[in-house]
Amino acid sequence: MNKDEALNKFIKDKLSFLTSGEFDRKLLKTYLKDYFVVRYKKKYGILSNSDVCDALVKYQIKYKIDKNTIIDQISIFPIFSYIPENKKKELISLVQNNYESGLSDDELNRIEKLSTIEAVKELRIDGIEKEIRDETTLLEEKKKTVEEELKAKQDESLSFNSVLDSEVFAEPEFNPEIEYVKQWWERFYLKKDPFPGNKDGLSRIEESLYEEVVSKSQPYIELLNKLERNPDYLFHTSHLLIGDFGFGKTTFQDYLIHYLTNKDILPIRITCLRDHPDSNGFHDNFIVSLKNKLLKNCEEYTRDMIDGLPAEEAIIELSKSISEGGKGIVIFLDDYHKFFQHYGAVFEFLGSLQPLKDELTRNDCNVGFVVSGVPIWERQLSDNRHLSGFFDSPVIRMPMATVEFILDVFNRRVRAYCYDSIPRTISVAFVENLFSKTNGKSSYRDYLNLIIEQLEKNNLSIVNTPIEIKEDILKEIKNIFEKDHIVGSSLTRLLKESYFKKFNQEQVHKCLELIMVVFTQEYVSEADRVFSDNKYYFSRLKECGFIQKRRSKDFENGFVWVVSKRVIKLSDEVREQFGFSMPDYFLKLFSHSTSDKSSLLTAQEENSSVTRLKADLAMLHGKIELATADNIVEALAQYERFDTDSSDQKKRISAVANMNKAFENLSNALYSIDHSMSYFIDSNLFDMKMRWDEHPVGNDSLTDTVNKISIFEKERDSISYSTALIAAKGAFEYLTEYIRTSIKDQVHDDIQLFRYRHNIVRHNVKDISVFETIKADMFTAVGETHFNYIAQITNHLETIFRLFLYASSSLCFGKDRYATHIADKGAVSYAHKNKSTANVASFHNVFSGFTRPQYRQAFTQGGAFKELIIKKIDVPWTTEYWDKFFTIFIEENISTSHQKKSDYSTSSRERYIIYCNLAQQLIGAMNNFISTTINESVYISANGNDISECQFKVGYIKLDNNCNGHIDQDLDRVLKKNEKLEEHVVNVNVFSKIKENIMGKLESQDYFTEDLLDIEYIQNHYGYTYHDFIFSLSYLYYIDNTVTVKGWFGSQIIVTKKSNKGHPSIIHTAKSGPCDVTLS
Repeated sequence: MNKDEALNKFIKDKLSFLTSGEFDRKLLKTYLKDYFVVRYKKKYGILSNSDVCDALVKYQIKYKIDKNTIIDQISIFPIFSYIPENKKKELISLVQNNYESGLSDDELNRIEKLSTIEAVKELRIDGIEKEIRDETTLLEEKKKTVEEELKAKQDESLSFNSVLDSEVFAEPEFNPEIEYVKQWWERFYLKKDPFPGNKDGLSRIEESLYEEVVSKSQPYIELLNKLERNPDYLFHTSHLLIGDFGFGKTTFQDYLIHYLTNKDILPIRITCLRDHPDSNGFHDNFIVSLKNKLLKNCEEYTRDMIDGLPAEEAIIELSKSISEGGKGIVIFLDDYHKFFQHYGAVFEFLGSLQPLKDELTRNDCNVGFVVSGVPIWERQLSDNRHLSGFFDSPVIRMPMATVEFILDVFNRRVRAYCYDSIPRTISVAFVENLFSKTNGKSSYRDYLNLIIEQLEKNNLSIVNTPIEIKEDILKEIKNIFEKDHIVGSSLTRLLKESYFKKFNQEQVHKCLELIMVVFTQEYVSEADRVFSDNKYYFSRLKECGFIQKRRSKDFENGFVWVVSKRVIKLSDEVREQFGFSMPDYFLKLFSHSTSDKSSLLTAQEENSSVTRLKADLAMLHGKIELATADNIVEALAQYERFDTDSSDQKKRISAVANMNKAFENLSNALYSIDHSMSYFIDSNLFDMKMRWDEHPVGNDSLTDTVNKISIFEKERDSISYSTALIAAKGAFEYLTEYIRTSIKDQVHDDIQLFRYRHNIVRHNVKDISVFETIKADMFTAVGETHFNYIAQITNHLETIFRLFLYASSSLCFGKDRYATHIADKGAVSYAHKNKSTANVASFHNVFSGFTRPQYRQAFTQGGAFKELIIKKIDVPWTTEYWDKFFTIFIEENISTSHQKKSDYSTSSRERYIIYCNLAQQLIGAMNNFISTTINESVYISANGNDISECQFKVGYIKLDNNCNGHIDQDLDRVLKKNEKLEEHVVNVNVFSKIKENIMGKLESQDYFTEDLLDIEYIQNHYGYTYHDFIFSLSYLYYIDNTVTVKGWFGSQIIVTKKSNKGHPSIIHTAKSGPCDVTLS
């Protein structure tokens, strides 16, 4: 089959579409790609609209379609509207079959009257005169066009005020060795990073792209087929989803949740964020989370209606309601496998869910469970009665990686985010080489990270170039641009008349790449980071005529910068004639940088976090502690010794020893920077694995590396070394980047940055999850993304406010009278009546009914509430800061709750970052306040050692006599400044039960942690009120002398066995420095 035959067959197959009034140009591109690129592998080249129109007309002529009908089609059918007018005339002439001579009636008459020679002479003269007239008219029209373009440009320039018009920019320092290098995906001309949060499944991918990006391996296909045949397949069962770290379990869950939601089945995910000392802790945390999530999704029940029911009964009633009408629920349990030191407790907890599952089935509730686990869990199924009883369905196993699968995963992501129809792909040979080095034993994540690592180092040899353009076609394209008198002049000015101080060709190349950035993104606003970082180069592009302004109501200054209309016109001409887009040829034609430099100045060999950390250390000399710097330097040196001859066992053992030592040094450096080291030392926590278990930024890649190093230490073979090496490099990159940003957060005072990592000890895992989203998205050019993270931090703030205000005020003033000390009595009265905000807690919290202004009043108005609580929060804000923060909080709360997404834009980024920085400081201060309550604010007066004789008070004022909790004197006299504080007592039987629970945890382990703001969990887990727990634990600490209690990360405490009798020491809690953002 030749090209004409292939094209003729395409026309025949798609005739109804091509001659339809519903013709869609994008759909045509898809059909052409499927037919000529996918099916025929570009054997016949890439076809344009003109090619298709030409073939369509010839096809209809061949089959004797009426001539006038075809001419009418050319005039009115949508497909012909995308070709130039001269092409239309050519096609009409083709239809008419050129039977006539082409001369007019007047010309034919003259031939009849004159001799042939005279007629030809006369006609020739007339023709020459006509040519002259036509040429003159053409020149006049061209002149008029240029004048109109110049006038339009002048009018446009005058109507908008740009920094490029009003400022002269000095040439920035330029050094190819340290020049900022674009992200690999920017060099691929992708819309955004196709692997955002490579450890977070699909959570940061738009749901509309799931079908495009998910590569469905056998477990997907099998489960989806079963669900298509039987939609109830997952109900009344428990499935174990098995896969090692990095094998796609979270992605599988994300996709399944998406699928079930579209089938009107409610998916509920319970993610385990922290470990628990025993199975009861895991169980109670799960039950509380599940009940609350069911309640949020059940319209028929309110909190008041189920408050009197035991938790399991409430879950059954809620599930019944949701299951009515054939709907059902699938409960996903995720991340329990990350706490490998507590697997025994986790297995016992999973077994404890068996009675709940059975009871749900007996009550005709359509409920099923899917639990993520690791391979060792499957091996435990037959031996562990807890697991074997709960899991009653076939195990879902994530398969080992294959070359084909990794290629498909990567190429799908790139294709989904590509501007062009023909994206780049990864070389098969490169991926095959990765598999041969690891014997195919590494995880999906490892292989993807290795590909990304090479791309970040600008190793484009691993990429298949999608389009090879022949030299003669490149010359024709170049000629089109250079022959245009306007664009040709622009090229001359940029390429030959740019005189940069140094690295002239490299900086010209940078300008050309910025043209491509604007072209692929369609526009760049002056609020975009790419613009603010490159104003000097954008100024040069404006001078040369490559960019121009375009009106846009979406931006505050009313315009954006786009590629000039003249350049766009030429690029359209090239696409029409040759089928290529500008990124396919523009840099090849006009950049004089060497062939291996395909990004913004890739003179440096690597663009990795390790390289960047090395550069930062040199610049930050003297700004970080010497011991911290030494740890980092030593770790970097050990990193160089990770790679070795894998065939030599001694060298392998030495290399892995360097891995262990490097991670120890890096961990110690991070713990010093974020202040967690003092917490670990004070609590006698020295084991690296245990430290990472407790540290709030523990990461999958770190856990995976520890596991793979452990496997090597048993096997000591080359394969286990290779898999450990890949994991270790990925984890090292993660840690070095985290340390680098933590140092920046510590030493820089930049209003443009959201900073918190240097103060991580003040935050919980949930806080950090919100903060990481902000850090990742704050430089986005998309307004809706700004809306999303502002909504997230605002909702999180409201939750923390409710819990903090309840915990602090009820301890201070009593659980029945805590709200009476708020200055605004009307706020309390309103809150009792307000039903618009659901109280998701099982305890009555009047603050759940507060409005936005009432939160402000609670924090800023006078009275005992402010004097005894708010003023003691360790946040060094002036009245101006409090007012500024709550003004923004109220405005953003209103905007986000009313879904005003269009109000958000990059022009307000500075305001968003100020708000987020202030929110982070306040959340950290509230957490710290609560976590140190037992150490610094609970006072016990006792005449003896029996708890029935004790009186408890909570006072947030430091005592003059500096007593530490246990006071043998009269409380009222010692706390005379706080004489209105509520006095608490604890029932002996209640205390004995709580003590039994606490000491039972410490029988099997040295310590456990509790989050003092997780009030509902504490009450459910210990079976008594929040106050009973706080005061019982205080008694054990101060008087019984059996435990030590210290402040821990965020709002947590750590409880340890008492090693020595005597008065307990109080932990030195990390304090934030002065407010480090400037108000505008």
